[in-house]
Amino acid sequence: MAEPRIEPRAEPRRLSRRSFLAGSAGLAVLAACGQTGESRQEGTVSLEPLREGQRELVANFEFRGGYLVAGTEQRLTFALVTSDGARATDVPDELTFQVRDEGDQPVGDPVRVAAHRDGVPYPYFPLRTTFAAPGVYQITTDIDGGTRRQAVQVDAADQVSLRQPGQQMVPVDTPTPGDHRGVEPYCTHEPPCPLHEPTLTEALAAGKPTVLLVATPRFCTSAACGPVLDLLLEEVGSRPGVQFLHAEVWADAAATGDLATATLTPVVDAYGLVFEPCLFVADRSGVIIERLDNVFDRQELRQALDRLPS
Repeated sequence: MAEPRIEPRAEPRRLSRRSFLAGSAGLAVLAACGQTGESRQEGTVSLEPLREGQRELVANFEFRGGYLVAGTEQRLTFALVTSDGARATDVPDELTFQVRDEGDQPVGDPVRVAAHRDGVPYPYFPLRTTFAAPGVYQITTDIDGGTRRQAVQVDAADQVSLRQPGQQMVPVDTPTPGDHRGVEPYCTHEPPCPLHEPTLTEALAAGKPTVLLVATPRFCTSAACGPVLDLLLEEVGSRPGVQFLHAEVWADAAATGDLATATLTPVVDAYGLVFEPCLFVADRSGVIIERLDNVFDRQELRQALDRLPS
């Protein structure tokens, strides 16, 4: 069964399928839990089949546009898959990534990225880099005797609706146990998690650091949504003064039984989300200081929370 996807209200501008396949040395994969886009299933498009024992680089984010922006640091998460398409659990402790321009020329220095695997279902590599200008870039790394490539589209900031670090959080009257506000169930964690009071609007008005996770554990249990919420729950008691909130993605997925036609919750539109899970970390003034998308482990989560001023 395909993983659930958030379908966008308006399809972001994308390059053609051919443009991206021409720049990929192997598989073009949407590996994140809740990717968006035209109707498709999570899967692979192979240009050159992998040999036995070889692994391929896959993007855990929407690489075709409407996600990456130029001018500010971006976090790009990658995983490896085996020749049969399964996510690889046996991965190097680190990979070295190189960003390349449309002419295949290196942009900046190579970046060594450690594998992250603490509390998540598969290892991943979070590359952080800043793209100077919009355009198509190649992300390359060497593994198993060959160079793997992933083409990515980078857009101007004003063409991407996704809230970015440095921007203000958006007040939303999120569901609470006493007022579900039309979201059923208001929490798909089993049992319902305690991160639904106060509303996001009330939390931001309180003038305290606020952490918001948008995720749907019930409809994403085989990927990252359930595990990352559990990791967040671990931190609640050790961070006095920080407000932790969880918001669901669909308002009526359980009732409809069809994620393709289910109604999105208001928080999804308010934050320009076309994927999930997504974690926002904001300071007392409501400014986003960190955003972790698609997958994050215990180490990355704690590093993000440690950025909050004491």
